[in-house]
Amino acid sequence: MTDTSASGVLTAMPESANEEDFPEDGPAARSELQLRLELVADRNSPRQARKHAEAIGASCGVDTDAVALCVSEAVTNVVFHAYRDQLAPGAVEVVLRPLPAGAGLEIDVIDRGQGLAPRIDSPGAGLGLPIIQALADSLIIRSDHGGTRLRMTFRPIADDGP
Repeated sequence: MTDTSASGVLTAMPESANEEDFPEDGPAARSELQLRLELVADRNSPRQARKHAEAIGASCGVDTDAVALCVSEAVTNVVFHAYRDQLAPGAVEVVLRPLPAGAGLEIDVIDRGQGLAPRIDSPGAGLGLPIIQALADSLIIRSDHGGTRLRMTFRPIADDGP
């Protein structure tokens, strides 16, 4: 399935390589299916990523408000910080991966920017990562001068049925 929009390409495909970035949870812990968004890191990308994350999150039974806010914060961080010294916007990749056996949703937000670094002239309040840490069930961040990869996981909402 491919859906092309003005600032990105949405593809559904089997999980790709790159497990070396997060060896602690390996490929056996994840589903074979994922939704991969490749977006231009511009003002439209947080909204686009949020829309898809909410839809996938709902199908996984997770808190869609938490997922939407966390994805929006993570992608907004890429827009404002990852490529700040470049004239043209870079790319942001968002991978939405349902976990097997209804265990929730795993989301990666990946950029090829300059990595995390303190920024005195930050245009934001600096609350994005603390918000993500508070709302996601887990958060792993890997960053260097080749970019940043943020992985969030969300467990299903407990069913308090009858």
